[in-house]
Amino acid sequence: MTVQITIGATLPEVGELKSTLAAVRDRGWLSGDLSGSNPGVESLGSPSSPLSALSDSGFGFITASVSFLDEPLQQLAGDPSSVSAGAQGFQDAGRGVSSIADSYQQSVGPETSGWSGDTAASYLATGAELVDSIAGLGDASTALAEAVTGAGEAAAKALQEVTALVSEATGKIIMILNQAVAAAQATFGASVAAAIPQAVQVAAEYGGRIVAVMQQLLSSNQGLLQHVGATAKAVATLTDSMSKITELCQRSAGTSGSTTGSTSTLASTTTPTARTASHGTTPTYGSTPEATGDPASAEDSPAATTLAWNTSST
Repeated sequence: MTVQITIGATLPEVGELKSTLAAVRDRGWLSGDLSGSNPGVESLGSPSSPLSALSDSGFGFITASVSFLDEPLQQLAGDPSSVSAGAQGFQDAGRGVSSIADSYQQSVGPETSGWSGDTAASYLATGAELVDSIAGLGDASTALAEAVTGAGEAAAKALQEVTALVSEATGKIIMILNQAVAAAQATFGASVAAAIPQAVQVAAEYGGRIVAVMQQLLSSNQGLLQHVGATAKAVATLTDSMSKITELCQRSAGTSGSTTGSTSTLASTTTPTARTASHGTTPTYGSTPEATGDPASAEDSPAATTLAWNTSST
């Protein structure tokens, strides 16, 4: 009878990673206005400063007094290609690892269909754990790809919001200064002197609104980092599981290489990566002679790649 391995049946971390992946992908961790429509990572390139309009309007003398509005724009600017390349790297790795898990899942059951007893049960249990570990790593890589993309999109949205605020502030400052210049002759220049603090006050008000956007970005990143932390924790558990399976394989292979004789007894640590068998003998798992079928027929099976045998002379 062929037993089908179900991904996620042995390690709860696999289900947790799928939930984490969905949460990162849904962007529920974004805060405030950053959760709205997004311009995309491509907009992260070096932006032009709206403050340049001050010089274009003949008011460059006040640029230094309101230049603090420009600082967040420079902080948010980035290299879109680096973000995209990083995300694509994780995405490709996740797709490749998931493909390996799917392939092993499909092969391990059918190619050991002639096995039964404790041997088959132990093999399939370990095989299911290995499938889960591999599949989980694939989901983890995909989740990190989504996290990289999401972080880039959050920064792009913040950049869009800040740019709009700086543009709005610049427009108001230009309006104030235009009115001041128009009244300068009648006031002997006093109107221009009075307009400068007004312009700075406008810049300060918009600076406060910009700070609010940056705080939303910080809050969003903190939410995203919680998902990344959960992913890292799951990966640690999965890699630990795979390390234990590897140790079983190594011990099994060592046992196989150090035994001789014609009577074969299946080693007490059966793993999904063993490949030695003596055709024509009946294996037993430990001291329980329940295993039936012909394991040697699985010699070329990718699902049964290191079955170790203890042999003793009779």
